[in-house]
Amino acid sequence: MRNSATIELIGYVYQDAKHPNENDYPNWVVFKMCVNKKYKTKSGEEKQDTSWYECKTSSEGIAKICKQYVKDKMGVLVKGIPKAKAYTSSSGGTEASIEVLITEINILTSPREKDTAEYSTNDNGRHKINTKSVAPEHSIQDDDEIPF
Repeated sequence: MRNSATIELIGYVYQDAKHPNENDYPNWVVFKMCVNKKYKTKSGEEKQDTSWYECKTSSEGIAKICKQYVKDKMGVLVKGIPKAKAYTSSSGGTEASIEVLITEINILTSPREKDTAEYSTNDNGRHKINTKSVAPEHSIQDDDEIPF
C-alpha cells in the first residue's frame, strides 16, 4: 500500500509569488494564501476564521505559471501535498504552520483591485488567462466537410 496525503485549498493569495533564490533554484516559487470560513454563532453573530498556508513548488511548469500570473489578492485553487511544521516564535510561544507542495494550481479570479488585460471572463463567469502562444483563429483551418 502506498501512503499519500493531498489537500485542496480555495482562497486568496496574500502577496505576489516570490522566487527567493532564482540564480541557484530558478524553479523554486513561494507564496502565501489564506482560506476564510464565515459562520454564525448560536446568538446570530457573524464570525470569520482565517487559515494561512505557505504554498511552494519546484516544478518547472507550475513555477512558470506562478511567476507570471499569481498576484496579490487573486483567487486560486491549489492542490498539493501538505506538511505541518511546529516552531517556537520570537515571543517564546509555540506556533504551527502548514506548507503545501503544489501539484496543481488553477486561477479562479483576477486580483481584486487591479483589472489587467491578461484576464478575461467567458459567458459562464469563469476567468481565463489569455496567452500569446495561442495561434490566432484566422490561421486555423478546417478543410473537411463535417459540420461540427
